[in-house]
Amino acid sequence: MISCEHLQELEKAVREDKIDILQTGDWWNSGSNQSIYFKCYLDQTEILRRFQFPEFVKYREWSGRTAGHEAGFYCEKCQSSVVGNHPRYAENIWPRPNY
Repeated sequence: MISCEHLQELEKAVREDKIDILQTGDWWNSGSNQSIYFKCYLDQTEILRRFQFPEFVKYREWSGRTAGHEAGFYCEKCQSSVVGNHPRYAENIWPRPNY
């Protein structure tokens, strides 16, 4: 796992569904290499129903025109993140709806 202990359950679940990884590392220059970017849109509502995060894990969206656009979960304590596509550019949604 790449993400911190507070996000590892989420990262593991996305990996188990074989979602492609677009990038790992420290693309925000936070000093942490514990970030992972998946090729999907992470459905905030469904993820919060399935996972329990500490209060310092927040959902954030970034919609930069030149600096990228992503959305996902960020650990304020560890500067770690598990992110995917911004909802505006969503193609592959995770978790997949159960119909």
